[in-house]
Amino acid sequence: MDFTVPEINIICIYKGETKAQTIENIMSALEHMTQSDEELKAEMETVIVKLEKITETEFAEYIFEPEYGE
Repeated sequence: MDFTVPEINIICIYKGETKAQTIENIMSALEHMTQSDEELKAEMETVIVKLEKITETEFAEYIFEPEYGE
């Protein structure tokens, strides 16, 4: 699975021990966002969709490190 730089950064912020926990953390954060955060919310929703497509094993093997450029 290819993640964009902004997606990887979102995962790094909300990463849990498992893929499921990471998705849960992102979903929890989404609940507290305002309408002014629409672009970020859309990006976070895309991350959730992408994470749901990979296995827990793939998630555990993926090295998520903050990136600062495309």
